[in-house]
Formats: sequence, C-alpha cells, structure tokens
Amino acid sequence: YRTDLGLTNATTTGLFAVYVLGLIPGLLLAGAAADRRGRRPVTFAALALSVLATCLLMAGPSAAWLLWPGRFLTGLGAGTLLTAGSVWIKELSAVPYGTAPTLGAAARRSGLFLSAGFASGGLAAACIAEWAPHPMVLAYVPHLVLAAAAALGAARTPETVTARRPSGPAVP
Repeated sequence: YRTDLGLTNATTTGLFAVYVLGLIPGLLLAGAAADRRGRRPVTFAALALSVLATCLLMAGPSAAWLLWPGRFLTGLGAGTLLTAGSVWIKELSAVPYGTAPTLGAAARRSGLFLSAGFASGGLAAACIAEWAPHPMVLAYVPHLVLAAAAALGAARTPETVTARRPSGPAVP
C-alpha cells in the first residue's frame, strides 16, 4: 500500500489494524449465530461478505478510501468463517457425517483445513503480488476463485445444526 498507493506508514498500519477490529466481532459472535441459525447460512454470509470485501480491496487503487471498509469487512468475514466454518468441518468429519474415529481427529481435520487455507491463499497472493502485473488487483483473484469453490462445495454439504428459534414467550 505504501509503495503502490503512496500511503503513509501510519495509514498503512491503520489499514492492518482495522482488519483486527472486524476480526474480533466475527470471532465472538459467529459461533452463537451458527448455533442459532445453522452452519450453512452463517458460512454463506461470511463468504458473501468476504467476496464483497475483496471487491472493495480490488477497487482500492482507484479509490483508496475503499480500503478501509474492505479491510474491516475482510476481518469480519474471516472471523465469522473461522468460527462457523471450523465447527462445521469438525462436525462433518465425525459420525454420522464423516469417518473421523474421534472428536480429536475431527478437530485436527478442521485445523488442517484452516491452515491449508491460510497457507495456500497467502502464498498465491504473495506470488502474484511479487511477479504478476497489476499486483494491487490481481493478487485478490485467487481469493475470489477459492471463495466461489468454497461456496459450491458448501452448497452440496449437509447442514449439521437444526436452526432454532430465539427463546422467549411462545407465539400462538
């Protein structure tokens, strides 16, 4: 951001900090939302939010102010997906959906998916940013492709939670 857009060190640091401001509510609130609404809808909402954020970041070189909401929404989407998606993978790995012999094995599978996603996405974006033309735009393309692939995969994946109604007085 500093080199390609001419932003100051303070602005660049602020852009990275605003990501964390989005990450925190995603991590704190997504678990309860996924328990209440189901894993699939929360995961799809996080994927949609993440795609929107990526599009804002891709537009950043033309309108630098879009980097602020883009970074915040990236954090919010990531925190939500980390929470709801990780639990969903863990549940899908265990009986009756999967073949993991223990909950520990299911949790390890979830951790492996998470680690593989961080590693492959970051590596692809870094290579594109370093060697491809238009790095401020093209470095985000792998994320869009992976998000589309994740949405297609999730669309065919069973829900593991029955959505619950909010507790309160019964409505006749």
